[in-house]
Amino acid sequence: MRCIFCEADTSNSKSVEHIIPESLGNQDHILPIGVVCDKCNNYFAVKIERPLLESAYFTQLRQRQGITNKKGRLPAIKAIFPSLNTSANIWFDGNRIHFAGDGEEHTKRIEEGIVSGKATNLWLEHATEPADKKAVSRFLAKVSVEGMAARLSKLESWQDAFFQDEQITDLRRYARRGDKPNFWPFNERQLYHEDHQHLDENDIYQVIHEWDFLYTDKGEMYCVLCIFGREFAFNIGGPDCSGYDTWLRENDHASPLYPSGADPK
Repeated sequence: MRCIFCEADTSNSKSVEHIIPESLGNQDHILPIGVVCDKCNNYFAVKIERPLLESAYFTQLRQRQGITNKKGRLPAIKAIFPSLNTSANIWFDGNRIHFAGDGEEHTKRIEEGIVSGKATNLWLEHATEPADKKAVSRFLAKVSVEGMAARLSKLESWQDAFFQDEQITDLRRYARRGDKPNFWPFNERQLYHEDHQHLDENDIYQVIHEWDFLYTDKGEMYCVLCIFGREFAFNIGGPDCSGYDTWLRENDHASPLYPSGADPK
């Protein structure tokens, strides 16, 4: 078997690949050992997923929703003590705020500022959407490639056609290298509130993430991913998302993730 990104032989690979990061609560959508080589697995974890998950939008979202990292820890939110001219790492616990500096001396300085009454204000920028669109775009490209592999891997000799497809080749390169093109646009919208409770017969539950593929009557294929109600649609065939806008208008702005009659709102 060869790696779906770099095409290297994966006979000696040892790691499984999570299509959605574990730090977003994923324990189910996993590619078997050998589908992604150890080198590419590590690259995406360090260069794509970690910066994205440590950005303001996702750290705030994960802390609000209680989504821990692989070590069982909640991410810290960056805040500023303007009177001290310094920042701090903070965690919310009900009506309480816990904080820490970037080291023992830094933490002590903040504590002294609070005790002395000098630090009276704490500034926190509320991130309403991911700011680094390039990081989101490459993450979506990675999810799209791995999502296709997860479904095609059930077929015999699936990799032969996979590596010969020029559109997938462009997508694989963009996910791994981030060039040609320099930016692959995507559609982004808030589908439902992050705290929304879904109903399934007698069960009430909250959705962390969900994804599927959309095939339009124009011959386009989109990977549609929703994380705590924020929907991202990514055109697998090329860097143009106008077809998804058209599909939304033609379908009363319903989401492909919810068939007719389902109400995610």
